[in-house]
Amino acid sequence: MQSFLHSVLSELTKNKVNLSDCIFILPNKRSGLFLKQALSYTIEKNIFSPDILSIDDFITSLSGLSKISNTELLFEFYSVYQLNTKKEEQNNFEDFIKWANILLNDFDDIDRELADSNAVFNYLQAINDLDHWSLGEDQTSIVKNYISFWKDIKVYYSELSSHLLNKSKGYQGLIYKKAINNLTSYMSSNGKKLHVFLGFNALHKSESIIVQELLQSEMAKIYWDIDEVNINSEYNSSGSYINQYITTWPYYNSNKIDIISNNYSTKKNISVIGTAKNIGQTKHIGEIIEKLENKSLNNTAIVLGDEKLLTPLLNSIPSKTEDLNITMGLPIRLSSTASLFDNLLKLHSDNKKSYYYKNIISILSHELITPLLNTSEGDICKIIHTNNIVYSNLNTLIKINKSNREILELLLNNWDNTSNAVDNCIKVIHRIKEYFDNNRDKKKITFEYLYHFNKLFNKLKLLQSKYEHISSVGILHSLYREIIKNEKVPFSGEPLKGLQIMGILESRAIDFETVIISSLNEGILPMGNKSSTFIPFDVRIQHSLPIYKDKDTIYSYHFYRLLQRAKNIYLLYNTEPDVIN
Repeated sequence: MQSFLHSVLSELTKNKVNLSDCIFILPNKRSGLFLKQALSYTIEKNIFSPDILSIDDFITSLSGLSKISNTELLFEFYSVYQLNTKKEEQNNFEDFIKWANILLNDFDDIDRELADSNAVFNYLQAINDLDHWSLGEDQTSIVKNYISFWKDIKVYYSELSSHLLNKSKGYQGLIYKKAINNLTSYMSSNGKKLHVFLGFNALHKSESIIVQELLQSEMAKIYWDIDEVNINSEYNSSGSYINQYITTWPYYNSNKIDIISNNYSTKKNISVIGTAKNIGQTKHIGEIIEKLENKSLNNTAIVLGDEKLLTPLLNSIPSKTEDLNITMGLPIRLSSTASLFDNLLKLHSDNKKSYYYKNIISILSHELITPLLNTSEGDICKIIHTNNIVYSNLNTLIKINKSNREILELLLNNWDNTSNAVDNCIKVIHRIKEYFDNNRDKKKITFEYLYHFNKLFNKLKLLQSKYEHISSVGILHSLYREIIKNEKVPFSGEPLKGLQIMGILESRAIDFETVIISSLNEGILPMGNKSSTFIPFDVRIQHSLPIYKDKDTIYSYHFYRLLQRAKNIYLLYNTEPDVIN
């Protein structure tokens, strides 16, 4: 099997392109590592390594801006929101968080697709004026505030953009938009470099313009990773974006498309396997891996449609597997460490002097807290149940068990403001770490989670000193829940060696002989309509903004591309999904 990356390098070498003068641009950093490996197999003499960049890194460098983190963006947006909203109409930070991220995603879409923001927001305002009888005389304060909100969105968008540009920062969409403005000066100073774009499919409008400009100026080549069967298929949507570019880009009026593979004409061994429940899938994957030879695992990928299956999958991998590389990362929101701090912040967000017994027990019986408690005077949770103590406070619990005074004071005392709450969370982390330092074999992965939560709370501490928006433990709790939604614990390993476990987006531009894909159930892979947005479906279509149907097309491409060069394919699905699915 010749991989896509090998094919491109062979084509460039055959055309006597100086690889040292190239800038290779790929969908992500991971495919860049595989390109370096393919490069080492292709070259016959020593060369200076070419620049290898992800599309995000390339466009960020082109824009001259630095990317702002999602959490800091939320704080900056709230500062802009306060300056541009009447005081009586302002939400507190806790309520603001609930809708701000959705609006920021919409801003991102508008900028990346270079849509006319005024037209989009005026349309939105007009729709909501009609929906809420803006000309009526008997408007309630709620209706007035609602209509005012839609009027102000346009102001928030322009003011936030100006605010971030003044700080030389930007979210992804703003960075892409700014990069377009800097393209001419970039091209004049990098005219001798050949930009090679590899493995792309659905380009944002801003990306499309950048690629087309470089192609027209003969400063770039683009190689689409697609098969002859899919390029003009009437029933398969996987090639629809690439078909669109080939027929509409002026570059292809006088140039042919480079490299179209014909791998679907070769024989493939495809097994479609239904298993009972999600855990059944991971067990069956373990059985498949058991049957494979160790040497073939270097060319095997497990692609998880549902990231929640990662932990059970790791427990199902056979012990004979020598090398394993995981690119997905464990979502920290699913960890027991996340639930501990969620329970603590929830307990103290009510700011009550006494606590309901269930809330106390959820903390004291937690797997990370139980080892820290001294049971010489009895188990506190059992004593609460036995004596039917419905509400208790710190003093009550100390009377029950004096030997645990120190840990009980840490968990329950002095959480009255956000600064103390964050400090106490960090102290709890250090106490748990001290215990596991002496019992390292018990919870190796716990150290990794503790490290990430320590980073998270220190980051919140810095934000507290910079902004004044976190004014209560309740707001801190809401912000904490928002931050951990997308945080993951990354695995470290040898990325080019052994069995690969990844999500479908990590597989872009990379090929494997054996591919195992799980969770091929509707609503998981493909995802279906799960996007949150303030911009209605018809408005998105009118202004060429992404819609949920586009995701189906994108995932269709990723799915068929994964199968393209594979010889052995295992497709797994859950035969007994829950009633909700």
